[in-house]
Amino acid sequence: ANSPAHGVYELRRYELQLGYSTVPRFRDLYAAGLVDKLQTDQTGESQLISLMYSEAGAAPLNTVIELWHHSSIDGSQRSRAASRAASKWRQAIADIASLAHRFETQLLLPFHS
Repeated sequence: ANSPAHGVYELRRYELQLGYSTVPRFRDLYAAGLVDKLQTDQTGESQLISLMYSEAGAAPLNTVIELWHHSSIDGSQRSRAASRAASKWRQAIADIASLAHRFETQLLLPFHS
């Protein structure tokens, strides 16, 4: 396993439509596809660190934050390519896309001590 202190992080932000059922629907769709993604991606290059959502504060309501750790930038691409073979994951992402009105992703490099 990769040390979280090394590699890169990917911060993915989904701004979802307003509504009481939107975040729970996201969670259900994501959970249904995630098992397939993790079983299909045998690269060992990526690890889901956390999945969080905003309830109040500076982030818009119904914002979901996904944080992944990747062994490297190239490792993130190898993991992404492997995940494309996961049909339940692809369907989950397609369904999630219909809930979102904005999506962004950032690759972040940690400072090394």
